Amino acid sequence: MLHLQIKPAGQSAYAERVLVTPNFLRFDGGGMEGVYVLFDRRTQTIYSVSPQDKDVLTIRHRSVTVKPQKPLVLRETSRPYADAPSIAGKAPRHYTFFAGGERCYDVVAVPGLLEDARRALAAFRATLAGQQALDYGRTPTSPQSACEQARLIFAPTRYLQHGFPIQGWGPRGQARRLLDFKLKKPVAAALFHLPSGYRYYTVDAQGMHDIPAPRP
Repeated sequence: MLHLQIKPAGQSAYAERVLVTPNFLRFDGGGMEGVYVLFDRRTQTIYSVSPQDKDVLTIRHRSVTVKPQKPLVLRETSRPYADAPSIAGKAPRHYTFFAGGERCYDVVAVPGLLEDARRALAAFRATLAGQQALDYGRTPTSPQSACEQARLIFAPTRYLQHGFPIQGWGPRGQARRLLDFKLKKPVAAALFHLPSGYRYYTVDAQGMHDIPAPRP
């Protein structure tokens, strides 16, 4: 169980809980109710559940087959994180990621920390990238900057490659921080169930359409 603080650019910070099991990854606000996102690690499928609307956006894994419209030059630097204590016997390092000459994001990562959670988050990001790639170059809202293209489509897991990120921040004020984590924390099995009686739908190259609910 991970507890994070998330601050989007230009918005107030909010708390996020992440639950990691061998089969699932769940993002929520810390309770049983409200909107939540469930990632099935076995099928690499994302389910975004909205109790208010009684629907579930389903995102299936697909490979990114599009290419950047312009060459996307990626670069990163690293250095020791000054005055930081070791965590689980490992020293944090400070990484800075660039794309197209633009500074995109800074991360403080700890190698070997929460390794299974790191792998699960990387698989989740890869599935999101496949969905983002569907609209790339086709709509005005598709990623435009080199940093957006790297983060959302072409290098979605690079900030996770050097260890679990305990802190991260971007040039527009966005930030995220690991506040706490608990290993082998018992939680209710119901947290990893998908609702019945909801509308399940997906968005693909043909647009939005309903799909059957997954079998329990």
